[in-house]
This record gives sequence, C-alpha cells and structure tokens, in this order.
Amino acid sequence: ERDEERRRSLASAWTSPDAPPTLSVADVLHMATRGGAKALNLDDVVGGFDVGMHFDAVCATFPDVPGGDVLTPICLRESDGTTQMLEKLLLCGDERNIEAVYVKGTRRI
Repeated sequence: ERDEERRRSLASAWTSPDAPPTLSVADVLHMATRGGAKALNLDDVVGGFDVGMHFDAVCATFPDVPGGDVLTPICLRESDGTTQMLEKLLLCGDERNIEAVYVKGTRRI
C-alpha cells in the first residue's frame, strides 16, 4: 500500500504543471553512476563501463502482460524509446523489474 502511495505521489508531481523543477532522467542516471562514484571518490573503479572498471550493473526486465499492466507497475508502449523506458523504471519500477545484479562482474541476483 505504501508503494502505491509513493507511485501516485511521484506520478502527480511528475505531471502537475505547478510542480517544482525536477531532475532529468540524464541527471538521475549520472547521479546513480559516474556522479555517485565521484562523490564517493571511487570514480577510477566504478561508475561507468570503461575498460578497467568493475562491472557493476542492474539488468531490468519489463514483463509483457497481455491486456495491460496488472502485475507490474510499468507498462511499455512500442513507441517508448530508451529514455522513456528508463524514466518509467526510475519512477515506477520495483524489485519485480530486477532481472539480475552484477557486482565486480559477479552475478549476485
């Protein structure tokens, strides 16, 4: 129930014309990758896919649910591009969308 309230709140803030300025998808992705690594002084080993860096990644899945989005909080359209998919994952995704997690190249989940 709390997750549903969180999603509604995020969705209303995202669509409201009176909403305060928000971070872009690119800003959030940067903060979760290179920006976060730099803030932790780890930008020489994590935060990107450059040669020599640790492979840390989350692989997301978007299950195809016929007739609508009943089981998962994300519903994709054929016209959705990479930015729209990432935006939906960041705003509405949860553990059901995580297919795999890699830390230092080793699959953990």
